Amino acid sequence: MSKWDANGRKASLIEVSLPAGQNNPMRNMIGFVLQFAALVALPVMVIYQLNVGFSLLWMPMLTVAWLVVFYVGHFLRDKVS
Repeated sequence: MSKWDANGRKASLIEVSLPAGQNNPMRNMIGFVLQFAALVALPVMVIYQLNVGFSLLWMPMLTVAWLVVFYVGHFLRDKVS
Protein backbone atom coordinates (compact mmCIF):
# COMPACT_ATOMS: atom_id res chain seq x y z
CA MET A 1 0.00 0.00 0.00
CA SER A 2 1.35 3.39 -0.98
CA LYS A 3 1.98 6.10 1.59
CA TRP A 4 0.32 8.65 -0.71
CA ASP A 5 -3.15 8.66 -2.28
CA ALA A 6 -4.11 9.71 -5.81
CA ASN A 7 -4.32 13.42 -4.87
CA GLY A 8 -0.80 13.52 -3.43
CA ARG A 9 -1.98 13.60 0.18
CA LYS A 10 -0.60 11.31 2.81
CA ALA A 11 -2.73 8.15 2.94
CA SER A 12 -4.41 7.14 6.17
CA LEU A 13 -5.55 3.72 7.34
CA ILE A 14 -8.70 5.28 8.83
CA GLU A 15 -10.61 7.73 6.66
CA VAL A 16 -13.22 9.69 8.60
CA SER A 17 -13.76 12.77 6.47
CA LEU A 18 -16.81 13.39 4.31
CA PRO A 19 -16.98 15.44 1.13
CA ALA A 20 -18.17 18.99 1.78
CA GLY A 21 -21.94 19.37 1.82
CA GLN A 22 -22.73 15.67 2.19
CA ASN A 23 -24.54 14.20 5.16
CA ASN A 24 -24.11 10.63 6.23
CA PRO A 25 -27.30 9.53 8.05
CA MET A 26 -25.79 6.19 9.11
CA ARG A 27 -22.87 7.90 10.87
CA ASN A 28 -25.30 10.33 12.50
CA MET A 29 -27.54 7.50 13.74
CA ILE A 30 -24.61 5.46 15.12
CA GLY A 31 -23.34 8.56 16.93
CA PHE A 32 -26.81 9.24 18.32
CA VAL A 33 -27.19 5.66 19.58
CA LEU A 34 -23.76 5.76 21.25
CA GLN A 35 -24.53 9.07 22.96
CA PHE A 36 -27.96 7.86 24.03
CA ALA A 37 -26.51 4.62 25.43
CA ALA A 38 -23.93 6.55 27.44
CA LEU A 39 -26.49 9.02 28.80
CA VAL A 40 -28.78 6.17 29.86
CA ALA A 41 -26.06 3.90 31.24
CA LEU A 42 -24.39 6.46 33.52
CA PRO A 43 -27.43 7.12 35.77
CA VAL A 44 -28.36 3.42 35.70
CA MET A 45 -24.84 2.59 36.82
CA VAL A 46 -25.08 5.07 39.72
CA ILE A 47 -28.47 3.69 40.81
CA TYR A 48 -27.12 0.14 40.62
CA GLN A 49 -24.10 1.15 42.70
CA LEU A 50 -26.32 2.71 45.36
CA ASN A 51 -28.77 -0.21 45.54
CA VAL A 52 -26.61 -3.28 44.98
CA GLY A 53 -23.02 -2.09 44.99
CA PHE A 54 -19.94 -3.42 43.30
CA SER A 55 -16.20 -3.23 43.83
CA LEU A 56 -14.70 0.23 44.29
CA LEU A 57 -12.51 -0.07 41.22
CA TRP A 58 -15.44 -0.70 38.82
CA MET A 59 -17.12 2.70 39.23
CA PRO A 60 -14.29 4.90 37.88
CA MET A 61 -13.40 2.40 35.15
CA LEU A 62 -16.98 2.17 33.90
CA THR A 63 -17.43 5.94 34.13
CA VAL A 64 -14.38 6.53 31.95
CA ALA A 65 -15.51 3.83 29.52
CA TRP A 66 -18.94 5.43 29.11
CA LEU A 67 -17.34 8.86 28.69
CA VAL A 68 -15.23 7.44 25.86
CA VAL A 69 -18.36 5.94 24.28
CA PHE A 70 -20.08 9.33 24.52
CA TYR A 71 -17.08 11.09 22.98
CA VAL A 72 -16.96 8.64 20.06
CA GLY A 73 -20.67 9.26 19.47
CA HIS A 74 -20.06 13.01 19.56
CA PHE A 75 -17.16 12.65 17.14
CA LEU A 76 -19.33 10.68 14.70
CA ARG A 77 -22.20 13.18 14.89
CA ASP A 78 -19.89 16.21 14.70
CA LYS A 79 -18.58 15.08 11.31
CA VAL A 80 -22.09 15.19 9.80
CA SER A 81 -22.74 18.88 10.30
